[in-house]
Amino acid sequence: MKQLSLLATLAVAASGVGEAQAQNVRVGLKGGPSYTTVVGQNVDGAAYKWGFHGGVLVNFKLSDRLSLQPEVLYSQKGTKEENSTTRIDVNYVDLPVVLRVTPGLGGLFVEAGPQLGYLAGSTSRVDTRKPLARVTTDFAGSYPHFDVGYAVGFGYQLDSGLGIGLRYNGGLTHVLKGATDDDTARNSAFQLYLSALVGKGR
Repeated sequence: MKQLSLLATLAVAASGVGEAQAQNVRVGLKGGPSYTTVVGQNVDGAAYKWGFHGGVLVNFKLSDRLSLQPEVLYSQKGTKEENSTTRIDVNYVDLPVVLRVTPGLGGLFVEAGPQLGYLAGSTSRVDTRKPLARVTTDFAGSYPHFDVGYAVGFGYQLDSGLGIGLRYNGGLTHVLKGATDDDTARNSAFQLYLSALVGKGR
């Protein structure tokens, strides 16, 4: 009987621990528009262009004020030439891991962390008017496969799981292979997003 009682106690304890852990983990989706270009030396004429980003996330609650949030996102980046129809599209699978801090002002949060991007594809596109046509060239080989960077941002998260945020992605990698100190083009992206989390807690 004592052994049965001990087993029952352990089972109840394990169930309580599992439930507590489940309450501290939320999964969800996020997505929205991106406003991107390249920054650095010798990038005169590079202008911002619109794109899209979206994917999945997991939020691990560490305390009432802190949580850790890894994400997997498909991100359209790149740039376009100022006063030109030439557009460069560079697409990544981004893996940011941000530490989210809630200062206690309702659902307001700030976040920051490292990010690793894997090149999914890259094209250069020119829209011509005479005759009306579009010329697209695949030049993914001109870019490194990985882009190391960082993410910082802020937003507001409701208890229901719905949220909105604005994030900046800064690249640290020279996005052209063989780049020198005189050619330091790096990805730069502003991302506005809506998110939806499933689970308990903020």
